[in-house]
Amino acid sequence: MTVHVLCITSAGGLPLFTRKKGEGDVLPFSLVASLNGVHMFCKSQDVLLKSTKTSDTTFVWEEFEGSIILVAAASCCDEAALQKLLNAVFNAMLLMVGVDEIRNIRNPDRFKRELRVCYPLVDKLMDGMDGSTVSNTAGSAHATGKNSNNFSDSTEYLCCGNLIGLSETLLSYESNDLMACLDAYAECLNSQFACLLVYGRELVSTPAWTDLHPLERQLLTLLTVVSSPSTSSDTPIFLPFKSPSIPFRLIWVLLVPGVSILGLCGPTPTLSEAEHLALQCWGPSADHLRSITQIAPRNFPHSIQLDSNVLGFLLINTEVGKYVLSYIANDKPVWQSRERTESNTEHSNPVNAPSSRHRLHVLRTFYHQAVESLLLTADSSNNKKEKGDTARESSPLETYWCSEYHKCHGIRRGTNVLCVLYVSSVPTHTMRLLSQQTLKILTTDKQLHW
Repeated sequence: MTVHVLCITSAGGLPLFTRKKGEGDVLPFSLVASLNGVHMFCKSQDVLLKSTKTSDTTFVWEEFEGSIILVAAASCCDEAALQKLLNAVFNAMLLMVGVDEIRNIRNPDRFKRELRVCYPLVDKLMDGMDGSTVSNTAGSAHATGKNSNNFSDSTEYLCCGNLIGLSETLLSYESNDLMACLDAYAECLNSQFACLLVYGRELVSTPAWTDLHPLERQLLTLLTVVSSPSTSSDTPIFLPFKSPSIPFRLIWVLLVPGVSILGLCGPTPTLSEAEHLALQCWGPSADHLRSITQIAPRNFPHSIQLDSNVLGFLLINTEVGKYVLSYIANDKPVWQSRERTESNTEHSNPVNAPSSRHRLHVLRTFYHQAVESLLLTADSSNNKKEKGDTARESSPLETYWCSEYHKCHGIRRGTNVLCVLYVSSVPTHTMRLLSQQTLKILTTDKQLHW
């Protein structure tokens, strides 16, 4: 899949930047001019152009603040996914330059240079489009990931998350113990906003940080992932929803390899003082922090044992806007009978077993194409109706996929949505029970921070 994102000024149609993900050439200037021209023509006729499709490409336009136009072009991609991408890209621009610079573009050349700091963040958001590709069968998703063995598990763990509009988290029993250190560090920074990250994923955070918009939290954590490697950083940022005009300082300090602390503060303290405060607050817990990194790539405690047929899961809290993405290494699924093993050796062959990258890709694809479009859309539609038991019960609560190599099952209970990847040999009628058991294990333990 190839995705292009263009940014153009509304007034003169001047291109500000062009970003591309996937194979293929950069869009030529003539096509960029045509995309802007057709939008301007429709606007002059009091027609709002939102999207259009060709045989193999979807185009989406969106104007922001009356000053810039973002255009997304992608092959075999859903229109709603592209609209979500454009909204995230605009908020990434707000995060780095603020709303005042976007509303009043006095010098396009200077503004173009200022937007360069957004490129890594925009590119990372475009990586989140992987899995949004429209396909007709679940089996075609497996073909997409056949070359996955070329990627190492560690690289995949650092790069495969990123569901646009949701912040990625971990499940851990140690979360409550670390909250005291986090609160002490936030108090030293004279800030209400602080978060502890493990490989770019939220482990614990202050209540004020949790109350931020999910896209704000995601952009802040992604900013630390795409930044140049270092032990600390001090970056001026704007909060797109909470404070688009008044900047904050985003303080990032590496505590131990893989574990870092984020904080939002004002003019004080300095970065060197923040590093010293981090050492004071977190130094005694260094060994504890190192042990937490062992949770990867499961992203939930090793003491929790799920059914052996579970290859991975995606757990989403729609109210808070967070998710946990995990893959699990299993040996022999209990549902695979001796007769099936002997008569169907290609399914038991490790070569045909889905790799870690493929498992995460399938879960994301299942979420985008089945769960997000069915369960969550139905939930939003029901919320617009009169709230009542009849409307709630009429919405679908489950959906599933079956293919030659795996099965997927999605279930929604309250504000939690769980997508589970199973081995292909598990009976379809048992997936509901296994998913319910998995959801109960992950969400009802009061000592497990979710």
